[in-house]
Amino acid sequence: MARDSTGSEPSQPPLAASAAALVSVPDGIGGLVTQRAWQRWTLSSFLARLPISMSLLGLVLAGQAATGSLATGARLAGFTTLCAGLIGPLRGRLLDRGELRAGLQRSCFVYCGLLTLFAVCVHFKADVLVLYALCATIAYAVCGIWGGFRALLVVR
Repeated sequence: MARDSTGSEPSQPPLAASAAALVSVPDGIGGLVTQRAWQRWTLSSFLARLPISMSLLGLVLAGQAATGSLATGARLAGFTTLCAGLIGPLRGRLLDRGELRAGLQRSCFVYCGLLTLFAVCVHFKADVLVLYALCATIAYAVCGIWGGFRALLVVR
């Protein structure tokens, strides 16, 4: 181990001070990949975030299908992103006050229901203002999911 400028050996970081802690968890990415909790978190986080990423493209295409204009679809996607950014801190506080896993489940189910309702409204050529209102509610449902899954990683 390298010596510091005073000539003495530097102290170990607090987490590495326990030899038992070093033995029980393998080092590196190999140790992380073999942990069941990390595997479950990675899969569930991926499955929750993928539809969110693709839904913005879906909103653009749905806006075009409803109005015939890609610009309207792009505005719907932008409005959803803006609303999610504005509502995000409040939604995160609400998730922190309750049980996190139940809150994330509710958010995912509400998000799924709202996307279904959005598709029905597009199919029946609902007014653009109705689509904007649905975009705001979709943003409310989705904005807690990203941070919620990050917080879930440290919950034991």
